[in-house]
Amino acid sequence: MTGPTQGSFTCAAFTSAKGITTIGWLPNATLVPLPEEAPAPMAFVGHWVGPEQDVTIAPAGGKAVGVKGDATWGMSAARLRSGASIHTGEVVGTARPEKGILAFTMGTDDKTLPYAEGGPDGCRVRMWRCGPYL
Repeated sequence: MTGPTQGSFTCAAFTSAKGITTIGWLPNATLVPLPEEAPAPMAFVGHWVGPEQDVTIAPAGGKAVGVKGDATWGMSAARLRSGASIHTGEVVGTARPEKGILAFTMGTDDKTLPYAEGGPDGCRVRMWRCGPYL
């Protein structure tokens, strides 16, 4: 998967079959874009697990899905040794993927709001499928 581009390099991540993720910068000239095809809303359904996150997405009627999960950020050994803070979060709500992206802001009482309505300190969630990955 690729992320932001800076100059002639693009941030890229690769997750091995053993679940080990490597992130680094690749020269733009070595990357070939793949055609983007928006997945069907039910393509998000499943139990998704990563190094610091665990999310379950289930059908919720129509094109909506229910999302329940938790995540941490900052659990790496280097951050823990440095005494840096660990960030935690939980999400529970219902939303509809649009144009292949499942994005929302957590409101009150497990209600979800549009992603754009989230403030700088709000719990904003954005997920998309890339091949077999969420």
